[in-house]
Amino acid sequence: MSTANTSNLEDDRDKLRAMLMQAPAAVCILSGPEHTFTLANENYERLVGKTALTGKTIHEVFPEIEGQGIFELLDRVFTTGEPFIGNEVSVQYQREDAGEPTTGYFNFVYQPIRETDGSVSDIFVQVTDVTEQVVAQRYLQAVLEQMPVGVVIAEAPGGRIVATNPQVEQILRHPALASDDIASYRHWTGIRADGTALRGEDWPLARALTTGQITRGEEVRYLRGDGTMAWISLNAAPIRDADGRIVSGVVAFTDVTERRELLDAEQSARKQAEHSAERLRRLLAVTSALDNVVTREQVGELTLKMAISTVGASGGALLVRSGSGELQSLARAGDPAGLPTVTNPGSAAETFRSGQPVWQAAQRSPGVSGRGGALVTVPLVARGEVIGAMSLRLSGAAAPAGDDLDVLVGITAQAAQALERARLFDAEHDARKAAEEAVRSRDEFLAIASHELKTPVAALKASVQLLVRRLDRGDLGPERLERACQIIDGTANRLSQLTAELLDVSRLRTGYLTLRMEQLNLVDHVTDAVEQFSSLAEQHAIILEIDGDPLFITGDPVRIDQIIGNLLDNAVKYSPAGGEIAVRVRTWENGYIVEVHDHGIGIPAGAIESIFEPFGRAANATRNSFPGMGLGLHITRNIVQQHRGWMRAESPGEGQGATFCVWLPADTNSGPGRRG
Repeated sequence: MSTANTSNLEDDRDKLRAMLMQAPAAVCILSGPEHTFTLANENYERLVGKTALTGKTIHEVFPEIEGQGIFELLDRVFTTGEPFIGNEVSVQYQREDAGEPTTGYFNFVYQPIRETDGSVSDIFVQVTDVTEQVVAQRYLQAVLEQMPVGVVIAEAPGGRIVATNPQVEQILRHPALASDDIASYRHWTGIRADGTALRGEDWPLARALTTGQITRGEEVRYLRGDGTMAWISLNAAPIRDADGRIVSGVVAFTDVTERRELLDAEQSARKQAEHSAERLRRLLAVTSALDNVVTREQVGELTLKMAISTVGASGGALLVRSGSGELQSLARAGDPAGLPTVTNPGSAAETFRSGQPVWQAAQRSPGVSGRGGALVTVPLVARGEVIGAMSLRLSGAAAPAGDDLDVLVGITAQAAQALERARLFDAEHDARKAAEEAVRSRDEFLAIASHELKTPVAALKASVQLLVRRLDRGDLGPERLERACQIIDGTANRLSQLTAELLDVSRLRTGYLTLRMEQLNLVDHVTDAVEQFSSLAEQHAIILEIDGDPLFITGDPVRIDQIIGNLLDNAVKYSPAGGEIAVRVRTWENGYIVEVHDHGIGIPAGAIESIFEPFGRAANATRNSFPGMGLGLHITRNIVQQHRGWMRAESPGEGQGATFCVWLPADTNSGPGRRG
């Protein structure tokens, strides 16, 4: 090598040495296999706390690091020529200005320097003291490990997780998920209280890193590693440098599952208590309201109104069972679509049968979209029997919500009691009315009977007194005697008829009117009666028309004569001007009809049925002083009914006559008639 080249090389080395000596980093050069210091800048000497290092071996300078692996690393780099980089390597060494050995943490580089032939002649060493950082980091880690909450620290702005503590795994029951960015936070499965899932950017840590948002006590449900769900409470905040820039973010969270479960249980218990209180309030309101009604109709309307209001039903119906077992509609309200009726009880029939509430999907009305809702039917039970069924249509619901069904059962129980009270009230009212009617009938009976008996008795008494006076005077000839006897006989017959009618009424009311049934030819009895009345009613023309003979019936001959006689007697009595009376006997529907038509005073409109009641008389009969107690038609109809027949009257009105019809069933075992 020429002298010039050598000089240039030396100049380069001097420049490099000067640069290294002035470098801001701690550097040195170790030469040869003994690792002799040929260069150590001021920063290096300050870092290791030792001076005058040039010309000394590393063993001479740092005898105290024997056995810490440093010498072995240098030997390997020198021998293999492979560089070595160490991070946070712990070294215990002795500083000249310290009495006790010092432990430090260093990042260093051992870089081999080769000659032109490729052999290693020196090792370049760069050392960085990271003791403060390592100590701070380990202190932080110790703090994190001892914290009772889970902690996750991530760097900004990307979101890479740089630190966690063991409590994270304890709470989440899986290791902390390695996350390199905020997007990967989506693997942390969380659900808000409203049921929506959290995306990666929705987590409080992500919000702290990106927007600087501080989160306190945000609670979410988290899917843990063992498949269970837990409630966790999250607190997150950004970490800023001296300039206010976000450099990282931290989130701390705790398991609040037990607290939430206790809170949910408390809320559920409070809600249940509130529901129970509301249920009691509603039932008390129903009880109070039903206490103020007395009729069955009022009970039905009020019960249905309060039930519909309770569950928000769109319509309802209340069916009850009568004493004879027939269904009756007591109340209906709202939309009638799909509700049970008397002719189509539907689900109410099942409730009547089982005594249990029934609900079923309601049929959707044609052309109406959406859910069809449900039809719920609840029984009304009294005396251990189902006396009614209340059906409600619930729009858009498959069944009553919460304890609504229990409330409905309570309402129907109150309604059943109210219906029983109404039934007893009605029974008491009917009994009182019947008693009052009985007293009225008795008084009316006594008044009419006294009046009707008074007239013939007075006539009889007057005839006898007149007869006695004529006998005393000797002025009683045969004609006068015959006339007096006729009057006495007629009056006695009238008294006998009145007495018979009174006895018949008494027998009908007590059930002691008996019939002696036998086969009769109805034609014979009608013919005899017409002949008898024709001889007595000289002003009337009685026309008889018979469609067939014989016409056999089964009946009491005396009572059959009484029926026909009453019809003819009324026709004659209420036709004072005389005229034609038409009597017709004809076949009709497995029996025979006897029709008697007169042209007398007729029957006022609206009085047709009342004349068949006891003491029932038409106003025109009373106004014109026609004799009678109003018992004949009542007795006659009852006798007809006991013969399994019917009786009715027709009249165009006052002054236009009347027609009375009696139908009696035919005797199916036809044979020769026998007269009674």
